[in-house]
Amino acid sequence: MFSSYESEFRRACIDANAQVSALEQLLPGNERDAVRRQAEAAVEAAAEVVSQLEMEAGPAEKLRVRECRASLVQLRTKLAAARSSSRVAELQREELMRRAEEPQRMEAEQQHTRLLETTGRLQRGTDKLRHACQVRRAPHVDLMPRPVPSCLEPHRRTPAAA
Repeated sequence: MFSSYESEFRRACIDANAQVSALEQLLPGNERDAVRRQAEAAVEAAAEVVSQLEMEAGPAEKLRVRECRASLVQLRTKLAAARSSSRVAELQREELMRRAEEPQRMEAEQQHTRLLETTGRLQRGTDKLRHACQVRRAPHVDLMPRPVPSCLEPHRRTPAAA
């Protein structure tokens, strides 16, 4: 059963990668929106298969499940990058850069690189904060202090009595 889910995950990843690659090439419009929705649906289908893999996995398959989760994270990252990339803006930028002189072009490239690095750092920070908020809200985490069990009570009082 596990191997069938694993092969289904591979097929879902191939489909999602094809959709994301198509999304990266399209200009904004109705066709891009349709492909974006298809890519999002394909990534979610892969996520569902990973959750099924996690339920079916035994101790021997934990490593393979971890690899599938890592592939899913990469796929989601690729989809997010494809969603946010603006092909029109890139084409306009390339057109402007063709007309610019060499010193202007070099300065623009340096500024563009700095902006991309800063955006990446901000996104990673945002992701860390979101993850921290999710961890704090986890229902299984018990943040309330518990009373000392009665079997440990004599040990707790020993240092105080000395």
